[in-house]
Amino acid sequence: TYEKMFSENENAWDPAALTKQVAAPEAQYADGQLTWSAVKEAAAYAIFKNGVFVTIVDSETTSYAIPADSDDVLSIRSANEMGGFGEPFTVILNDMKGIQCVGNSEKDGDIYDLQGRRLNHVPQQGVYIQNRRIYVK
Repeated sequence: TYEKMFSENENAWDPAALTKQVAAPEAQYADGQLTWSAVKEAAAYAIFKNGVFVTIVDSETTSYAIPADSDDVLSIRSANEMGGFGEPFTVILNDMKGIQCVGNSEKDGDIYDLQGRRLNHVPQQGVYIQNRRIYVK
């Protein structure tokens, strides 16, 4: 078994620990910069704009210059030592005057509009966010 092979000795190599998902950093966007707080266990960070991969930066980096429009959605994910990415922290830009951070702690099923406002139900038409995914009706 796994435990017999890897866990009998406290100094043994533990591959499962290397693949554990790492929490997303809390992020914000201002003046063309996405900034975030470092996550101790992160080996790198992946940055996405409107759900499309932009870049990967190393674990020492805590900001990235990225142009964004008022209706863009930025997100960042932490990578573990094996390169697996955890859940995203999402920043929704709101006409560049106010920025709503949806984060990664909303309950499953919560629905938001692109301004970051929580909705009571799925809109009959338009764009909305549910379970960290963007939908268009």
